[in-house]
Amino acid sequence: MARTRSKFDAPLAAIFLLAVAFRVYDIDRLDVWIDEANAILTASQSLPVVFQKLRLDSSPPLYYVVLHGWIRLFGDGALAVRLLSSLFSLALVAATYAAGKELISRPVGLWAAAFIAVSPVQAYYSQQARMYTLLPLLALLSVFFLVRYLRDERPRDAFLWVGSTVLAVYDHNFALFVLPVHGVLVALSGKLLTRFRTWALAAAVIALAYGPWLPFFLEQVQNKDHYAWFESYWQRWGVLGSIFRSVRSWSPGAEYVSFGGLSQYARWGGLPTLASLLLAGYGAYRLARRRHGAVEDLWPTVYLLVPIAAALLVSWLVTPNYVAGRVDQMMLPAFALLVGTGLQDLGPRPLRVAAAISLLAVAGYTRWTLFPPTPKVGLYKVAEVRHEVSVSGTDRALVAAIAERWRPGDVIVTTSLTRASIQYYLGRQGIDARFVSYPRETASHLGSQNDTRLLADPRALVKEADAAMAEARRLASADGRIFLVRVRARVNGPLRESSVVGRMGLERIERLGDFAQTGSSSLVEAALYRPRRRSQRPVDSGST
Repeated sequence: MARTRSKFDAPLAAIFLLAVAFRVYDIDRLDVWIDEANAILTASQSLPVVFQKLRLDSSPPLYYVVLHGWIRLFGDGALAVRLLSSLFSLALVAATYAAGKELISRPVGLWAAAFIAVSPVQAYYSQQARMYTLLPLLALLSVFFLVRYLRDERPRDAFLWVGSTVLAVYDHNFALFVLPVHGVLVALSGKLLTRFRTWALAAAVIALAYGPWLPFFLEQVQNKDHYAWFESYWQRWGVLGSIFRSVRSWSPGAEYVSFGGLSQYARWGGLPTLASLLLAGYGAYRLARRRHGAVEDLWPTVYLLVPIAAALLVSWLVTPNYVAGRVDQMMLPAFALLVGTGLQDLGPRPLRVAAAISLLAVAGYTRWTLFPPTPKVGLYKVAEVRHEVSVSGTDRALVAAIAERWRPGDVIVTTSLTRASIQYYLGRQGIDARFVSYPRETASHLGSQNDTRLLADPRALVKEADAAMAEARRLASADGRIFLVRVRARVNGPLRESSVVGRMGLERIERLGDFAQTGSSSLVEAALYRPRRRSQRPVDSGST
């Protein structure tokens, strides 16, 4: 009797076990930070409200709609919402393997999937309620199905290509840069004119599907306040610096992961980055020499380089939009496939095995040291001078301090994007707090504030501080108190304690302490106030 061949794929199973371990270990260790909290609070609203809130954002609605449904099913706890991102990232591992196996070779698919599985930056975004694991998944599927259609001309692949492309551009605005990838691949195929009707029809379908969102997108692009922080990164890094930091973020050392209050620098300096870059370059060279056809030989290279070139050109000429270590996750699968090709063609075999083990070891070490311990003492810049300050923890510790003292009728005044996390955590405890944001305009988008514009008019900031505090006093009940959560920053200068106590007529009851804001590592001071009796004299504490 013939023995049935087992379908169990041990290498692929091992890769997925690694991927799961990298993504779920300590998944709820970090506090829910600004962008996560804003996403959760937004997605928790009704869908019409979600769409209206996104007018002031820089992202389309797909992720928020999916998160909206996910929250309805599984709740808005940190573990629940982050598991959604982990599932997208695990699907990315599978899609990378499938693309490598079918369009290059099975060994390349395995190497590339392993590279994604142990990617520290993917592990990092797998533990955030954000769209940066869904973005590369949809972009890869879009390119993969197009390449298959160019090769086999099966109508099913055309439908899948158009569908995944529509989903990609509805997930993140950066996915629009996958469209030039399509154009280059179609041109390389030599089928631009012979199948012109197909391309025209596909373009029309994508345009019609995107049409309802186009007015929102144009409104987002014109929102200079939300793109202001993009500008700061662009001015600091420029073209070459952005490219360099993208490669650093993709490497197993993940030498640039600074979002969420982290700044991870591997002890090996630039060696993991250099090794990854050399392997990717070697992989691109080996693919170009296969002579299987321009599209099949060049598609990973085109998928990697064209979005970078397009995004950097738009950033240079129009609006900065390229942020290394974040939006460039869209190109990570292409980089992994090139590294996988380089590893597979690296010889002799002992050298290939040694290189793979080294990359895995570096990735593993980086992953397990990715999250720093809760800060106790940190260096913070106050009035352009760095001070060593003892802190009581991060956002959860801050919210615990507020919740312990909370009474119905109290009001919380928040500054510099502290509101989203506080509102999220208090809501989880069943506390329906009344908030006043300073400046009040930031209440319309809890994840965006343009300090440069605000600091250009100091007098307006002082008036805004008076108005915000007056609103807080109106919202507070007769015996209500005011929590002031103030980030030590120039833009919040009008709310320093001497002004609050002296000019605004409040009396400090208690200072809750100093905290490190998750997502920015800014120093946050929290204090509890009540309206001062008329017989009391103003107190100037001299606080900065």
